[in-house]
Amino acid sequence: MTRADGATEQRRRGASVAEAQLLAWIAAASIAVVAGLASPGKPKRAFIVSLAVDAGQHAAAGLVAAAAAAAYARWGSQLAKRLPTRARALGWLAPLALAAAVLSVWLVRPDLEGVAMKATFIPLGDAARITLVAALASLVVPGAALVGSITSFEARAASASWLGIGAPTLGAAVGFGAIGAHAWLLDENYPGLHLLGTITGVSLAGASLRGVPFIALGRVPRVAIVGALLGGALAATLLKPADRAIVLAVRRGTAVFAPFVARAHSSAAGASQIAQGEWFAPRDGLPPIAPSRPPLIGSPTLILLTVDALRPEILAKKHCKKLPNFCALAKQGVTFQDARSPAPATTPSLTSLFTGKYYSQLYWQDMTTPGGKERLFAHEDTSVRFPSLLTDAGVHTFNAASYKGYEERFGIVQGFEVAQYEGDAASKVVQRMVKNLDEARPGPVFMYAHVLEPHAPYEGKGKTPQQRWLGDVATVDASLGALMAGIEASPRAATTLLIVTSDHGEAFGEHGANFHGSTIYEEMIRVPMIIAGKSLEPRRVDVPVSVIDLGPTILDLFGVETPGAFMGQSLVPFLRGEEHEPTRPIVVDSSRGQTAMIFRDGYKVIYDGRLGTVELYDLGADPKEENDLAPDNPGLASERGGALRAFLEAHTLKRPGYEKPYRK
Repeated sequence: MTRADGATEQRRRGASVAEAQLLAWIAAASIAVVAGLASPGKPKRAFIVSLAVDAGQHAAAGLVAAAAAAAYARWGSQLAKRLPTRARALGWLAPLALAAAVLSVWLVRPDLEGVAMKATFIPLGDAARITLVAALASLVVPGAALVGSITSFEARAASASWLGIGAPTLGAAVGFGAIGAHAWLLDENYPGLHLLGTITGVSLAGASLRGVPFIALGRVPRVAIVGALLGGALAATLLKPADRAIVLAVRRGTAVFAPFVARAHSSAAGASQIAQGEWFAPRDGLPPIAPSRPPLIGSPTLILLTVDALRPEILAKKHCKKLPNFCALAKQGVTFQDARSPAPATTPSLTSLFTGKYYSQLYWQDMTTPGGKERLFAHEDTSVRFPSLLTDAGVHTFNAASYKGYEERFGIVQGFEVAQYEGDAASKVVQRMVKNLDEARPGPVFMYAHVLEPHAPYEGKGKTPQQRWLGDVATVDASLGALMAGIEASPRAATTLLIVTSDHGEAFGEHGANFHGSTIYEEMIRVPMIIAGKSLEPRRVDVPVSVIDLGPTILDLFGVETPGAFMGQSLVPFLRGEEHEPTRPIVVDSSRGQTAMIFRDGYKVIYDGRLGTVELYDLGADPKEENDLAPDNPGLASERGGALRAFLEAHTLKRPGYEKPYRK
């Protein structure tokens, strides 16, 4: 063989394990970037940075994997020679399995808590069972690598059949497909499983690519390529990009390293700017707030109906034909056009409504729901629920909620004199309320119900999820009409007020999200809020309000003092027709570490406590929250974010051994 022939042969050799791993990770980076390009974000500069950071972090993983493979080839294989002959070829599985298990227990464990808690057949304590499930889940990584090695180009090199190329090509294709599959199956709130999915896919693809025909480069090109990858990897992992770039990256399921790298940087977030004012100091122990005088209504009957997953758009003129009763109620009553829920999910939102406190202020613990699922409830929190204050004041209180999760033992609602949970349909709930309205003893009455129809999965007719959701809202509209008719026919009609609102909004693709609970953008927290009655003059109120204001409002209407610890303020001045400006801030406090504050000048700041990121929007100019102002206005973002963090510092529950839980 001539020197030229030898050089050609060298250039055409198969890829080594280290080279195959690096190739697989580079391909994974390409897949992540392409997936990102399919769902662009704004502003464009931050979006491009997010893609570059994502690619760099994948490159970092590829370099680490390649270095580990090269180290094993040089030193680990020598140790493997001490193993029995049949085990030598698979000696690399043990260190890979160990590394995967450590990574899974460290990073994937939180995402598997729900699954592990259901695995009661494992005779271990909760913590040990969760750890075991995480370790078992990690076995998919060495399993995928084993399958890939068996079907690799190197293993099939001597095969004369189609398996020589087909099997390893299929293995690599399946591995790369897995990289995109987990992003499609799970939302961004499962970062550990997304990471495990990508590592599994790369393990399969990288092992399959071992021995793939590979053109070996000279020393200088190799150094240049590795140097470029190393530079990008270091920049993407050691330097913190703009917060907006982090947010855009984390929102993509294929950006599997972004959440963990962002958390590593989050400790470097600036110190909060301590805001001044009564609402930025602890409120426990403050004296109660007296009701307004004179009473708006003597001996009132008040009905509070919360409807799951409503958006303010249901009151738009275009929907009045399909939702005539919602529209009629809005015309008859006081409509709050800028209302928000205190949280983007049912349990924390309604618990805030009844306790007057935000998620961070309450004591949350796991409890098994009627459906057998483990969920967080504030059932051990001793904060007073306002219905108990009404009951103690002699008001007849009645809960006709549609779901047994509203039983007192779950802590969302407490203190009702009578509670019935017979049937979940809105029509049945309304029947119970109208019957109680007719049969209640003379005197003041407070009735409450929550109905579920608009909650996913949507059952209404339509081609799109939003059309089917609207069909479910129409079902509630019909029941609302029956309730309005029942009130009209009641002897109490003149002194009855009906409050209709929602626990949270609903997303239909905005900001890359669907349903509710995963973000705190406007589509998930804006809700309709109407208070109607014969004694009220119809009006529209543009002042920002919150569902957390309803507790003080209802107590005020019944002439009962509001506890000083409540974070909302009475809306009765609006019902009197007065101009009013509440002093309390509007805050959103998600169980996923996302918080927001809406300011009087229309600015909204979002702070993610897990990632340490700040976003700033001008809702007046940008109601869809498409233009994050924080990158170009760092001073204003710091000021508003500081105010929000100061609020949270003052009002987060501090108890020995307790840490505010994260709920998916």
